[in-house]
Amino acid sequence: MPISPSFGASAWNSGETGTASNQLIIKKGKEFFFSKNIGTNGMSCATCHVYKAGTYVYMHGRSVMLERLNNIDKKFPAFDKRTRSRLTLQEKINNCDKFALQGKGLSKYEIRAIIAYLKSLK
Repeated sequence: MPISPSFGASAWNSGETGTASNQLIIKKGKEFFFSKNIGTNGMSCATCHVYKAGTYVYMHGRSVMLERLNNIDKKFPAFDKRTRSRLTLQEKINNCDKFALQGKGLSKYEIRAIIAYLKSLK
């Protein structure tokens, strides 16, 4: 379910997490993160990514260690081996949706909500 641009529009670029609209965006991001409906294969972001614990997944023909999610926004942009380029966190999340979850790609508002949720993890 896409978020409209008017949903908490003033809060989208704010670093504050305490405002009511930011809390709503974080809540929506958490819903997206745990939703098995953002892709087509019945998986969610949480299927592979575990908060404060690295997770081993089988990917690209080998076992790969996924990074912890707390402070993940501070680790981007980062080099991506699959695309052989530097990706922003937004691009990485969208690629996960398209490739790992076999989705159609997320809207910029869905991605921002997921990032707001990830930033809220301590």
